[in-house]
Amino acid sequence: MREGLKFLLESRGDFQVVGESDRVEKALEDPRLAQSDLVLLDLNLPGKDGLFMLDALKNRYPALRSVVFTMHKEESKVLAALESGAAGYVL
Repeated sequence: MREGLKFLLESRGDFQVVGESDRVEKALEDPRLAQSDLVLLDLNLPGKDGLFMLDALKNRYPALRSVVFTMHKEESKVLAALESGAAGYVL
């Protein structure tokens, strides 16, 4: 899924994917995160989950925008993501 999404975004020409990760801990250690404009993430990740990542991003990089891209359509998940700092939620 991640590879397909990366291909779609980069094929538009106005997006550049500068990093990707399957774990929150690994993503938060990436120094390129500080220079990024947008983080696209799922809520279900091994180890720490996407809500943890949203909270960490909000605290570390308040200007960085985050969008949740997930299959979870439950209102509680949407509200939790938005309350944790997500700028958007895409099903």
